[in-house]
Amino acid sequence: MIHIKHLAFLSIVYGIFSSNMAWADDCDNAANDTEVHQCLENKKDNAEKVLNAEYAKAKDRIKQGLRDSPSDTEAYLDIFVKAQRSWLDLRKYQCEMEAFGADKSKNPYLDAINDCTVKMDNERTHILMQIPYDGLSG
Repeated sequence: MIHIKHLAFLSIVYGIFSSNMAWADDCDNAANDTEVHQCLENKKDNAEKVLNAEYAKAKDRIKQGLRDSPSDTEAYLDIFVKAQRSWLDLRKYQCEMEAFGADKSKNPYLDAINDCTVKMDNERTHILMQIPYDGLSG
């Protein structure tokens, strides 16, 4: 019988393997470390653009959904902005932990940061697509 601890461990291992394989699939044609670094940098830049665009769309959906109640709109947007700022802090520190063992002045550190940023941005983008949550109405 598999215990919850074993399932949690397997989930973590799968998550690490999956995120590492995701960048490898996209950057596997790189001929050298410099090309891998540039590929990951490009992936990060793209993920940031998609995230920022979805953030703006979510704000627009909030405004539209609560258009009949300016005070609710303001309150919801205040929470939304605070949540996003907190998430940005979480992403920063999570990615620093993932890159912790690498020399900060070398590309492997930046590559780990970029790979983590891509992974977390993609996850956050998916969450932002669901905002505002069902049941929100003006």
